[in-house]
Amino acid sequence: MLLYIAATNRVVSVVVVVEREEEGKTVQRPVYYLSEVLSFSKQNYPHFQKMTYGVFMAATKLKHYFEEHPMKVVSEAPISDIMGNKDASGRIAKWAIQLSPYVPVYERRDAIKSQALADFLVDWAEIQYKPPEHKIEYWKMHFDGSKLKEGLGAGVVLTSPKGDHLRYVLQVHFRASNNVAEYEALIHGLKVAKEIGALRIICYGDSDLVVQQCSGDWDAKYANMASYRFHVQKIAGFFEGCEFHHVPRAENEAADALSKLGSSRQEIPPGIALAHLRVPSIKPSPESESIFVPESHVVPMEIDEGNPGTAPANSGTVPVNSGTATPMPEEAMLVDSMDIDMRCLWSGSRGFRGSSAGIRSWRWHVLAFIFLLLAQIIFDIFWRGMKVRMSAYSAMWYARSCRLAVRTGSTSWENLHARR
Repeated sequence: MLLYIAATNRVVSVVVVVEREEEGKTVQRPVYYLSEVLSFSKQNYPHFQKMTYGVFMAATKLKHYFEEHPMKVVSEAPISDIMGNKDASGRIAKWAIQLSPYVPVYERRDAIKSQALADFLVDWAEIQYKPPEHKIEYWKMHFDGSKLKEGLGAGVVLTSPKGDHLRYVLQVHFRASNNVAEYEALIHGLKVAKEIGALRIICYGDSDLVVQQCSGDWDAKYANMASYRFHVQKIAGFFEGCEFHHVPRAENEAADALSKLGSSRQEIPPGIALAHLRVPSIKPSPESESIFVPESHVVPMEIDEGNPGTAPANSGTVPVNSGTATPMPEEAMLVDSMDIDMRCLWSGSRGFRGSSAGIRSWRWHVLAFIFLLLAQIIFDIFWRGMKVRMSAYSAMWYARSCRLAVRTGSTSWENLHARR
């Protein structure tokens, strides 16, 4: 007799087949069919162990067939090698010991001579499920810094996985080296990518120093460069994946053109966001001379009441909405804390735009007004309740006095009414 085995992730099935001669041909006829739904622990068996378990299951439940007939196990799995392994332990050794009295013969499956058996094996053949490949999508960022006699500038080009481009120009209003401009461009691009919800990003730059330092391949010898690298790595920690790659200048032309727009203070074309950077993203080292911040950029300015969109003529700074700046789209407002003037323009009241003392004074006035209003409401409710209770007590006292007067006969009903 022959024993065929089929196993899937959750079910093991066996069929006992008898092979005989019919009309001069050797045919196979199914005799007994058996299956078992595997428990959760057995579902974790490797596929070949499930096939071996099918032999053990058949020998346990169809013991009379194994005792009366020589059984030949036909399978594509190397069950004979598994059961005959002398170093086997655990469940395999247990199954081998329990099957040893029956001495089944194991052979490879060849031609199937029964259509029903062929249908059985086809129906129970496990479909190898291949999960769909999850395509990891990366944003791309090209950044560059530029230093001209007019000043510093930076350019950033963000490319979405769908191919959409976001262009940013950064005008730097303090004196620094070209490497500082490169770092500021990288930091600005990472902040914008974080705000728009990018999860993975690849940063391309033509500054070998900045890329190698951010990748960790080079050390930062100077204090400012070390602070910039730490700041970049801190922002990069918000992403699920962030990589830095060096590219030739020819492959970074778009960001290079934007950086020169910022450093030359030229008019910004439509469709490009403009941001101003008046203080560095890091605290400059006092021992380093690579960064110089003017005093007028450190202290917040007072802004004219009549025209809150412009700065005083003697302030020494470029207004946010000056002639060289186009109206910024919504993405450009993601500059966060890089523009001090921007933070001063969020309200039309002088108390808001001035120092923090004005904000605190305004808050105290509001809190005092709310407190007085609540006190007045509570007092009104309490006084009305007191008046109601006093009226009720007066009525009760008068009724009691009337009853006592009538009972004792001390005065007449008319006198009581007159007294009331």
